[in-house]
Amino acid sequence: MKLYQSIFVVFYAVFFSTMLSSGTGLRCFQWGWICCEKQALRRFLLSVFLMNFCPVAYFTLIYIRIDKLCIGTISFAKIFALFLLSLSVFLFYRIYHLIIATEKVPSFWYSKRELELPDIKDRLSNMGPAPKGCLGQFLAVLFYILMAIIGYQLLFKI
Repeated sequence: MKLYQSIFVVFYAVFFSTMLSSGTGLRCFQWGWICCEKQALRRFLLSVFLMNFCPVAYFTLIYIRIDKLCIGTISFAKIFALFLLSLSVFLFYRIYHLIIATEKVPSFWYSKRELELPDIKDRLSNMGPAPKGCLGQFLAVLFYILMAIIGYQLLFKI
């Protein structure tokens, strides 16, 4: 493993674990309920795809690409670029928020029992009412895409 790959792994691991722990309030991975409630199964499948598969695929692509990077002198710009590329793991979490926020009927993702729980009510209300809440989530998605583009440009084009 090259030095730049090691730096990327450390940054990514920290942000990936933070992203996964942020999803607990939205009950993304409710293993105990996926056989009982279709809403829990829907959230689980969406979560596995957006919070497990996509981040690992993104990590793999960037990690392999970094391997092709010429090792030169270490610069602050390249370390900052790795930071931005790692920060982009939150893109998938924000896409998850965007999908849930665009649903006009929360009962598609949450059962009546769950919608009465205070923590779910708070998390859903913090996303903002549709369609303005969707706009906020969409802007967050664009922000993380921009971070990935800037990081990629800094690392591979300079």
